[in-house]
This record gives sequence, C-alpha cells and structure tokens, in this order.
Amino acid sequence: MIRIVTLSLVLLLIFEGCGKKNRKVHQLTRKGQAHYSIRIKTFSQRDSAEHYAEDFSKTLQRDIYITPSDTSEKSARYAVEIGEFSSSFSAGSYAYKLLKKNVIKNFSLVYNNLPVHDDFANVFFVGSYKNKASVFYYDLKTSSVHLFWSNPKQLVVELSVSKDGKTAFFLSASEFGRETIFPYINNLKLYRINMAEMKVEKLCDLGNGLQLYSNWISPDLFRVIFNAFDKRKNTFVVQSKLSYNSNGKLLSNEKVVYDIEKEKYPVPSLLNTEYPSDNNKLNITFSTADDHNVLSLIDSLRNKKVIYSTHQNLNTAEWWGKGKYFIFSTYDFSRTNIQKRHNPETSKLFIYSIEDKKLIYQWQGEGYKNFILRGDLLIFDDGFDSNSKIMIFNLKDNKMIDTIAMQGGCGIRNISTFLY
Repeated sequence: MIRIVTLSLVLLLIFEGCGKKNRKVHQLTRKGQAHYSIRIKTFSQRDSAEHYAEDFSKTLQRDIYITPSDTSEKSARYAVEIGEFSSSFSAGSYAYKLLKKNVIKNFSLVYNNLPVHDDFANVFFVGSYKNKASVFYYDLKTSSVHLFWSNPKQLVVELSVSKDGKTAFFLSASEFGRETIFPYINNLKLYRINMAEMKVEKLCDLGNGLQLYSNWISPDLFRVIFNAFDKRKNTFVVQSKLSYNSNGKLLSNEKVVYDIEKEKYPVPSLLNTEYPSDNNKLNITFSTADDHNVLSLIDSLRNKKVIYSTHQNLNTAEWWGKGKYFIFSTYDFSRTNIQKRHNPETSKLFIYSIEDKKLIYQWQGEGYKNFILRGDLLIFDDGFDSNSKIMIFNLKDNKMIDTIAMQGGCGIRNISTFLY
C-alpha cells in the first residue's frame, strides 16, 4: 500500500491502480497526525521519490509515505518512509528485520516528520572496563559494542531496562562482597538512563548496607529494596522500599525494621506467581509442591498441565510470539551445587511451545541465565566472572546470531560472580 502526500499523485495512483487487488491509495495530511515511521531514503526530486516508493511497495505489506523532508538540504527534499507505527520500539524492530534481510541498507526513525531516538536498536548491558563493572550498549544495527557509563570509583551492581527500551535504572557501589555470613555493599547510588537523550542522572545515595533487589513491577513502576543494619542496634535490619516511575520521580519510600534475633532475615519475593498471556486465554502458574518448584499451564477451560518441575528456583519468565511460547530461566545457588566449582550447572533457560506442548529449547550451565526479549531476539547471559558472556538467539530463525564477549566478562543485569 502507498499513501502519498500530494493530491495529484494520489489521483494518478488511483487511476493506475484500478483493478489491482489489495491496492488502496489515500491522501495523507501529516499535520496533526502523531505516529512513528521508518525513513529509508531521501530525494531531491518528487518524481524520483515516487518511482522508488512504487518499486519498493511491491516488496512490503506496509504503508509507504512520501513526505517533505525536515532537512534544508536540496538533495533531500522528499523522504520515503514506511509506517505507521505506534512506538519507536515497534518501528525500530520492523526496521531491524528489513536491515538484516538486506531489504534496506540504512534507515532513521521519525515521529510526525521529526527525527527520534531508536528505542529498539541499543541493548544495554553490564561489562568490564578497566576492571570496573560499567554500562555498555550493543548496537543491533551495526553489531558493535560501545561504552556508555563508567566511574573509576564505582562499579555497576545491577542494571534494569524497561521492556519498551525507553528507560533504564542502574545501581553502583564502591565495593561489595561477603564477610562471615553476611554480604555487604558500600556507597550504593541509584541512577536513571534517559534513552531518548542518552544521558545519565543520579537519583539518590543509599549509603552502606547488606543487600539490594531491584526490578520493574510494571511498565511505569520501578522498585529498589535495600537491606541495611540499623545504626543504633546491629541486630536490627532496616529494609527500605523505594518506588520510582519511569521518569525517575520518587513515588514512595517505605521502611520496615526487622529484629533478626527474633525474626528471619528479610528476603523479598520478587517473582510473580502467575503469568497470563497477552490475550489472557492462557496462564502459567508458579507453585511449590514436595520440595519441587512447579510451572503449570492453565487454559481457558481451567484445564491444568504441569510443564516443568525442578529443584531449582524460578529466575525470570516471559511470554513471546503472541502467546505461542513461554520462556523462563531457573537457578540453583545452594552450597551443594556451588561446590561443583568447575561445572556447577547453576542455571537453565527454557523455551516451551504451547502448540507442541513441550520444551523445544534448553540451555544450561554456569551463571544466572538472565534474559530479555527484544522483538524476535532472545538475549541472555551465561557463565561467571571473566568467562561470562551474552548470547543473542533469533527466535524466528531458530539460530544463534551473535555472542558478546569481553575481557572481564559481561551480563544482562550484572557480571555474574560467586560471593561464597
């Protein structure tokens, strides 16, 4: 389909397109319409843009636009764009597929005829720079790695990127480790990454403590849980829960005091017990039975089927492919397992097919198998310390397409290490 800005071209295509199946042409007024498009080429002459758009439209099932370019250069007065998309992420995802299939050679994203940041293209991760855990990003378009943030006095402890790729939070510390039975983390700081501007802003100093946990509760709610000894009495542990929206605004700061001589050490549960599919027709439940952790599939008729049972703990899980696949990872950091230092098999990653009713892919070994989904890409980490790396698996083509490996190691949330 082609939508053309000029009325004359619209009328021309209407007459030329009479009798052609599935060919609709509409006059488009850009003013006042807000949507994302993929700009694939610019021309100095309108007729050149029209001919290119006509030829290109034969290979796609998407709308194509010819718009006045926002540049003052005479050689780029008219732009050919693919649209419409609801977000920069979805536009970038579609453009990436075309790029890897050599349908297009280059592109940029625009919103209402203005250039915008590509929320899909950059995959942020933690890697080592000058022996300090730092923030990097991997450019999917060029398959290249770039240093984003590093501090000679701080190391990144945890990185969390939103699913839409617009925002990320990370926590850094001067040092962390374990003394006797307790872990420690010193000079903890919280930062936010504004992806559109590729800038970092510090949100707060959390100080010294024992442990931290961070995750996205919802698309617009990020939470940090930080345990620290009470300064007045070292048998008391103060647990702080800080909640932020995606813009970095502090929404709440709750504190609870635990007496660990009388109560258990506070370890929060960050896992969901239910994972409904996008259309809510299916649900995956997580439960414990007979010392096993069990994942069960429940269909719309409430029929229940166990899809996996394990002694390992559930790490993270997500649906993919419009409810056709369920992806999850598990881990086991028990002392018995960790003693197998040369081959501990501390984690596993699975892909379960709803249609085939079975596990169709499995990876196992060291590390945590933290993962993210980026369009059709499953991106996960593997291994510990300097041997840790990030794997990129194309779910549509069923093949591994790249590996990110660097001196000192790397990971999705952090550089996985032993604290025992």
